[in-house]
Amino acid sequence: MSIDDHSTPIDERATLVRSALCDLRFPAARWRILAEAAHRGLSPLQCHHLGTDLPEREFSNLTEVVATILRQSSRPDIREEALAVRRAELNSNRAPGVGRLR
Repeated sequence: MSIDDHSTPIDERATLVRSALCDLRFPAARWRILAEAAHRGLSPLQCHHLGTDLPEREFSNLTEVVATILRQSSRPDIREEALAVRRAELNSNRAPGVGRLR
């Protein structure tokens, strides 16, 4: 299971983030959260989406991080932006004009 796009069920995304950040000491700034997530094996794209969901600030605990992710992930504008980024990434890995996603 991965959080490679915002179409992954929100509760699964939250579980992955909890797992990746379970040993992080709080309070923690956004940059520390993203660094720990990358260190614990989240892919660059997963970290990108996590960074999209987290505002630039300090978080008191893991529950606050997960609550923020759940709130942000339910916003339609965030989901659409994430899907557009994912489509662009997929299209950039193809030969020009071949199998373009719309």
